Amino acid sequence: MTQFVARLYALLLHLYPLSFRAEYGEEMQAVFAEAMAEAAERGVAAFIAVCLGEIRDMPGSLLREHLSMPNDRKDKADMSDSIERLGNLEARPAARGTDTWKGALVGALPFLVFGAASMVTKDRSLLFHGGYPFLAFYIFSLLGLGAGWVKGFPRWSYAYLWWALVFAWWWTTMWTDGLNILGYTFHEAWGWRIWLPLAAAIVIALLMTRSLRPLRQLVTGFWQDWTRVSLGGFVLLAWLTLVADENHNPYLLILMTASTLAFAGSAWAYMRAAQAWQRALALMVGIGLSAVVGAIDNATWDWRAYYGVPAPSGVSPYAETLRAVVVLAFWAAILFSPALIGLLRRTIDSRRAA
Repeated sequence: MTQFVARLYALLLHLYPLSFRAEYGEEMQAVFAEAMAEAAERGVAAFIAVCLGEIRDMPGSLLREHLSMPNDRKDKADMSDSIERLGNLEARPAARGTDTWKGALVGALPFLVFGAASMVTKDRSLLFHGGYPFLAFYIFSLLGLGAGWVKGFPRWSYAYLWWALVFAWWWTTMWTDGLNILGYTFHEAWGWRIWLPLAAAIVIALLMTRSLRPLRQLVTGFWQDWTRVSLGGFVLLAWLTLVADENHNPYLLILMTASTLAFAGSAWAYMRAAQAWQRALALMVGIGLSAVVGAIDNATWDWRAYYGVPAPSGVSPYAETLRAVVVLAFWAAILFSPALIGLLRRTIDSRRAA
């Protein structure tokens, strides 16, 4: 666990300006590792307190360092990043091609983290079961969204955008079991409160960039690559699958791990794919793999643990096959329907050329 947190902290340090990381990055990692080691010796509660303290302080530190950058250096960095990632999309269609392997890994990371958070909530013996792992994931997704905003919304950042939106929508009506945060116990639905961190992340990103250009790049990304809309449907299905609500399978954690790897692997392939049809195919492969895991789940379900529901008998294999085909067709329609955006763009471009 300590190594995972240390790696995640090293990844989050990339949110700082390059010059700051070059000067203080190694020292910050060393200090944080030492603090985690000391806290781990005192127990789980101390370890969590160190992590939450760093999460609390990091947004202000990021804002301070980015605002302190010289304007000419910051403008040059923004321009270079825009050219490399999303700038001049019409003149350089190759810029819409593959993400680097690091970018692909960053784009797949929220699927891994959400799967891990969901698995942690299934173990009631842990101190931080319940809503805390999900809340930590929400903060993680907002940090990724903020980093993507500052960098001009590269492809990997859309995964964090969709995860943040899906999560906020989910917890808008979610009932919590006495989750206490800052002295306030949430026994009722979160309602509009869960959107406040997202709004705060947007405000901080606006202050850091001091420009609406990232928003234009966000919209341009959807317009130039319709699969970024499809990614939202893929995230929605990943949430439905990985949350594993009311699942009483004796092999639950094994199946959840398989589903997590399937979604994360497909997301990685999506980020690396050069063409739209390849990206859509990568998402469909992930859906197909999750369907296989779901079929195994249904075949090994512990029906007696599910409120005494009797196990179904005499289910025709043809009926199961038809059900699987219908489900896959439904999600395929969701993933490929945004292709109409690409068709509309091509129609407009052809008329302009004529």
